[in-house]
Amino acid sequence: HFVFLRQLDRGDRLRLTDRDGTRDYTVVKTDVVDSRDTAMVIDPGRDRLSLVTCWPFDSPSAGGPMRYVVTALPAGS
Repeated sequence: HFVFLRQLDRGDRLRLTDRDGTRDYTVVKTDVVDSRDTAMVIDPGRDRLSLVTCWPFDSPSAGGPMRYVVTALPAGS
């Protein structure tokens, strides 16, 4: 469902809209990680958007251990 993430590059802008309003983020990095040995770090003190999907994108079956992670920070930060 997140196959569009492959098109994102460092510096691209994302707009997130929820019930609290709209916020803009800038992509700061993309990574491919192995979920068996890499944990997602949640830092409640930092405004960050992390989008995660299965990798490789064209895999015939979902649910493998590899993940594609896009990290974005608030625009202008």
